[in-house]
Amino acid sequence: MAEHAIGERLSASMLAWRHSGFSVHNGVRVRAGDAEGRKKLAQYMLRAPFSLEKMAYLPETGMVRYRSHMHKGLKRNIQLMHDLRGCRR
Repeated sequence: MAEHAIGERLSASMLAWRHSGFSVHNGVRVRAGDAEGRKKLAQYMLRAPFSLEKMAYLPETGMVRYRSHMHKGLKRNIQLMHDLRGCRR
């Protein structure tokens, strides 16, 4: 917000979100000239954010079920998603 990339209203809304468990780890650095490190980082960035093997379409509801490891905060390992029109291969 300090650089005016987003407005105050959106910023306040995002700060009110319940923590999803997602975090960014920046403890690993890729040094200048480290071609192998850049390659590994690029491969990691290009990987699919969701595992297709863990997804199942439920035609009776039009929803998608995603199974994963047990989430400590949510105490569940299933997420049901709907309205996936923006989620294309």
